[in-house]
Amino acid sequence: MAFRHPSLAAWAVLFLVPLVPAGAARASVPDRAAWDLPAGSVETSLRRLAEGAGLPLAVRPDDVAGRTAAAVTGAVTLEEALRRLCGPLALDCRVASGGILVSRVALAAPAAVSPPPSVLPVEPLDAPEVIVTGRRGVLPLSRLDLSYSLSVQSNATLRGVPLSDGGAALLTAIPGVWADTSAGVAANTMRVRGMPLDGYNGVAVLEDGLPVQQDSSLPWADVDQYFRLDETVDRVEYVRGGPSSVFASNAVGGTLNLITRAPAQPAQVAALTVSDRGLRRFDGYVGGPLGTDGAGDGAAGGGWSAALGGYWSRNAGVRDHVSDLDGGQVRLSLAHALPTGTLRFNVRRQDDATFNTSSMPLLSTADGVTGVPGFDPLYGSWFGSDLRTLTLKDGNGSRQVPFGHNNVNRLTAGTMLWDQDVDEDTRLAVKARLRRSDTWRYSIASSGAAMTAGDMLATLWPQVAAAYPGADGTTLRYAKPQAGDGPIALDSLVARVAPTEADIGISEAILDVSLSGRRLLWGQAHDLTAGLYAAGDRMDYHRHIASALVQARSQGRLLDVIAVDAAGRVLGQVTDGGVLNENATYEHTAGDTGALALYLADEWQLAPDWRLDLGVRQERQAFSGVVEGVQTVDVGGAAALADNAVAQGTGQYQGFGRRYDATAASAGLSWRVAEDTGLFLRGTRTFRDPGIGSFRNTVTPDGLVVQRVSQAELGVSHETVATAAYATLFWNDFDNISFGDQYTDAFGALVRRRLNAQARTVGVELEGSWRPLEPLSVSATATLQDPRFAHYVFHDTLDDGGQAIRSFDGNLPRRIPRVMTSLRPQLTLADGAVSLEADWRFLGRRYGDDANTLALPAVHLLGATLTLRPREGVEVIVRGSNLTNALAIMQGDANAGEIVASRNGGLVTARALPGRAVEVTLRLSR
Repeated sequence: MAFRHPSLAAWAVLFLVPLVPAGAARASVPDRAAWDLPAGSVETSLRRLAEGAGLPLAVRPDDVAGRTAAAVTGAVTLEEALRRLCGPLALDCRVASGGILVSRVALAAPAAVSPPPSVLPVEPLDAPEVIVTGRRGVLPLSRLDLSYSLSVQSNATLRGVPLSDGGAALLTAIPGVWADTSAGVAANTMRVRGMPLDGYNGVAVLEDGLPVQQDSSLPWADVDQYFRLDETVDRVEYVRGGPSSVFASNAVGGTLNLITRAPAQPAQVAALTVSDRGLRRFDGYVGGPLGTDGAGDGAAGGGWSAALGGYWSRNAGVRDHVSDLDGGQVRLSLAHALPTGTLRFNVRRQDDATFNTSSMPLLSTADGVTGVPGFDPLYGSWFGSDLRTLTLKDGNGSRQVPFGHNNVNRLTAGTMLWDQDVDEDTRLAVKARLRRSDTWRYSIASSGAAMTAGDMLATLWPQVAAAYPGADGTTLRYAKPQAGDGPIALDSLVARVAPTEADIGISEAILDVSLSGRRLLWGQAHDLTAGLYAAGDRMDYHRHIASALVQARSQGRLLDVIAVDAAGRVLGQVTDGGVLNENATYEHTAGDTGALALYLADEWQLAPDWRLDLGVRQERQAFSGVVEGVQTVDVGGAAALADNAVAQGTGQYQGFGRRYDATAASAGLSWRVAEDTGLFLRGTRTFRDPGIGSFRNTVTPDGLVVQRVSQAELGVSHETVATAAYATLFWNDFDNISFGDQYTDAFGALVRRRLNAQARTVGVELEGSWRPLEPLSVSATATLQDPRFAHYVFHDTLDDGGQAIRSFDGNLPRRIPRVMTSLRPQLTLADGAVSLEADWRFLGRRYGDDANTLALPAVHLLGATLTLRPREGVEVIVRGSNLTNALAIMQGDANAGEIVASRNGGLVTARALPGRAVEVTLRLSR
């Protein structure tokens, strides 16, 4: 890989060279020396010790201020002298890289003031857990010393997440993130810090530091389909912006890292969950050392540890569905404690079917958005007996498509994690993963706004008149008649839907190797990291999209359009069993993607209270593949028009190939203002590469360029025993957002082109917790942001065929609220035996389209969690979501009208959060 920046090679040499002379620098220090250090200030003793050894000293004054050390006398080694001075004071003092480095050892808060583990979602980072996301340095840091914004969710916090909400529920309480859980367990979408990137395109989702899926551009292969919360996940860390782009690909908005349990920690857990919406789920976990050796404990003595965990569930989702969906996952983990490191393996198998819903018909008026008659926006869905299975045709004959299966995922992933201390100041980390996933997506997506049956027949009449010259009119009938069916009123609502089937197979290999070490350079301490990242995947993708006509009601009934003559005799049908087109769209793409990146980082202790961290990532991505040609064929007879123009593959393929090089760089400056307060300033220039998903139906997609992003952050952190407060002012600027434009030129020719817009956001994120009384704690988040488009100008065709220039400059990007807040008070009684937490969220008004014509009203959401602990190791957890049954419209029609929303007067299509659901879990642990 040829890098365009020669300075990267120089930086790599700067990192590697100090590894060699470290031992040489200590050659002049005698094995033993006669020390005479009286009891007193530890800072004075350390300075005298360093002077006597002829070594520089790197120490933060705040770490040693006011601390008294015992006397050290006699002929002992330098290491022993440091141990006697620092050990009793919880200081880490060691000789490294030709100097003496001093840092605090992370300690848990005193038991008298430490709240129960589930009380504060915002947990101080001086706890024993070491933050591993957003940096690779060796030296543990307090959150007050970080130069980026971080949110942490502990294992206790994760137990309060409703299991029906899936992975997106992890993000709903994180400031700066708009996360939508309305689709179901998987295939949800999100927006981060006002960035106009849908889904997880702006966030890297990791498991133990490796991507759950490298390429987030693959259509219908959303990354949240491939991870599930269960007892094998220990905690979650989310880095908001900051250095994410240095350590992960396409992480312009942040990094979500799921950290799994260490097998060496003995634990046994069993949990049973049921809900009022039909959920039945069992979770289990067992782990610990497999045995002991002569050194004692199996983990500590270098033995093996193992863990087995996972879940199984049967659940159709909160919305009404034609059948239950079941499945789960299992993870086997092995760990071996090496003399100076740890080797871990785990294998995860996921095999489940989950509910997924699309947009639904709604009525938008000046007073807000409501459901239409017959379609329950809180519990309804398209899925009913008529849409459980559809018979569709192509040139190969008929096939039965099980749309009632919804969203089927099968994944096998094997991971290796090897952390090794090369010496006392240098750590090698090797991470590797192999994965194979197969996904079958069956969706019933809305296709435009609903209309009356009479209007629908009118729109179809020209097609009927051309196909059946003797036709005098049309009529509607149920495609699958049921007892008690009556005539279909012409003023009843009907809708076109797009039954879509997609299958995606992905094989992937990922490797990340990094070397980190603490060094003294030019008399100052540096925490240096050099890393190499490589990934490759192979994808095979098929998608078929049909068109069907249904009643606009929950569990919609399929409708046939019949052509009749003046006497009422049937001449033919537009539809075939309710299907308007057996296959309107066909896509087949197969290809390979490769990514190679070098990243370098330096955490530089400029002064006792000042730290500068720098990072750069140079990445090359290349992909190649083939796209199958598409033809339109007539595969049926004269009985129906639905099979006259069916899209299918030609068996002929065109090849494609692209390569992109890009650089991300980030620099952060942190200042420890006081023992309980820290400030940071950060600037980032990053990118997002195109993906192979852009080639799903063409080998020459327009506007395929690297997306460039500039970011700036200013943050403050404050922590005391009773309070924690964090604020981040952020700004980001997207240089090029691709969108389509088409118009007729002066000669009457149709011109199609891709243009680039800009988007800028400025905002502030607030996060904090407060414990005013021993039994009461309150945590809260807030996001205030102003995202705006710029240079978003294109041609628009008017109803009369004319054209006009339209501008969306100053508009809000779709789905992004300007205000988001959350408040979570918690009351803990009876020494932790009873805990009650409320969760109130407010989402400000958003728009469902870039034109800002479809306003999505602001909404208040209320949830609650009650936890009972009648005895040690026993928990009863009751979770309630959307307790007030609020109609929370989350997004517009994702399949038609994201630039300008599709509507029919007040009739629109959009997606809403489901209604109230209550889950009860009995959890036993020891």
